[in-house]
Amino acid sequence: MEKLFIHGRGYKTMPEVHASEKRTKLLITVLVIAVIILSAALAALWLSGWMASQQNLAFTAGYQQGAAAAVVEIMQRSQSCQQVPLIAGNVTITLIDVACLKTA
Repeated sequence: MEKLFIHGRGYKTMPEVHASEKRTKLLITVLVIAVIILSAALAALWLSGWMASQQNLAFTAGYQQGAAAAVVEIMQRSQSCQQVPLIAGNVTITLIDVACLKTA
């Protein structure tokens, strides 16, 4: 005759107790793995968003720096009475400083 053990609610045999403990351990293991996978997925999503925002900031800063450098170059060329061609798409204009026209 098998010995009965008090386990939770009611009496169980030793193999039933071991099977119940194995199921509990398996459930805990599965839950821990699920939490780890979920945490990794959330971290990856956060990192992806952060990287996109950093790239956007770098692009904006580069654009502003390039535009400022272009304006400075146009001003320097026009002050030395050089013609400065400005091209946008199919339209081209030549910029000349007004002060250079008055001295000529």
